[in-house]
Amino acid sequence: LLLTAGIPATMHLPSGNPLHVACRHGRTNIVHILLAGRAQVDARTRDGIPPLCVAAAQGHFQIARLLLATRAEVNVASDCGTTPLLASCVVGHLDLSRLLLSSRAAVNHARPDGTTALHEASSTGLPHLVRLLLEGGANANAVTLDGRTPLHAAAVSGHAGCVGLLLGAGARDTYHSDGGGDEEEEPDDGGGAGGTAASSRQQLRRVSAMEAAVSLSEGSPPHATCVEALRRGARARTASDVREVEGDRCTQEGAQQVLATQEATGEVSAQ
Repeated sequence: LLLTAGIPATMHLPSGNPLHVACRHGRTNIVHILLAGRAQVDARTRDGIPPLCVAAAQGHFQIARLLLATRAEVNVASDCGTTPLLASCVVGHLDLSRLLLSSRAAVNHARPDGTTALHEASSTGLPHLVRLLLEGGANANAVTLDGRTPLHAAAVSGHAGCVGLLLGAGARDTYHSDGGGDEEEEPDDGGGAGGTAASSRQQLRRVSAMEAAVSLSEGSPPHATCVEALRRGARARTASDVREVEGDRCTQEGAQQVLATQEATGEVSAQ
């Protein structure tokens, strides 16, 4: 009715244009009408947020599919660097994340601080989502500016299932102090409970996943389970490294034996 009365679909509101509002509230029928009325599918709010990011953050699958069918840019990012896939993984929307990946979402896109969709999914603690991202080519060893990896995010949050998946995908438990930027101390608010918690979180960012999980494991079964998963991963990696070294040595010894046999039979001349 408003469109037929000449009210433009691109009319700006404090929270965006009508398309943003409809996406936020899950009004698929209104989104369809607005798009038919030539609403800008990649229009941005004052914070630089496009409609597809709004729909993804709210988990509105049908609206996201409609926007993509109207050629919304799947890798469009907000001013803070959040893409629809990142927004979807923050709140753990599996089917919507699968839809975005099938539409060629950049699985390893990172915010300016280095956070990827895999960091968010690992922190959220949804193994199916972590597996989906890994199968889509997510980097299991992506590093943020303060040195955190997805494995660290999963261990600190106490998600042993995600820890196991990441280890199986080749994640390494090493703290990267050279993540790419200067680390900044979080401000101390005077020693209150909030300041103590912030200080603890900052300290946990500067240790390995194992150290972080161990420090949180007392009285916390989820973190204790993470410690065991990390230990199993370390043992498996050590065994794999040993087999690789032994395999190389056996290959070298075998080559030397073949060469010696050929020299003895005159097939090659001794050097």
